[in-house]
Amino acid sequence: MPLEHDAHRFAITRLEFLSVTHQPKRTHKERTVKLLSKEDLEVMTGIPARTFDQYAYRGIGPEYVKLGRHRRYRPEAVEAWVNANTHRVGDAA
Repeated sequence: MPLEHDAHRFAITRLEFLSVTHQPKRTHKERTVKLLSKEDLEVMTGIPARTFDQYAYRGIGPEYVKLGRHRRYRPEAVEAWVNANTHRVGDAA
């Protein structure tokens, strides 16, 4: 009888262990950071993709993240850059 009791206790302990250690994984969408390419910016803004290379070289474009040899842009940085370059009608450009 004590042997069966120990086996039952082990089974409960194992289930408790699994519920603590095997938390649901985050989905792929939750782990990814949305970064935009210069081609994405071209579609969004109508500005040719190559122009963003020149903007980066001259330091006048949106902030970017350098991943290897690739520049990627955070949507918030692009929005901030667009807002910073927004002028009212009649303002000196």
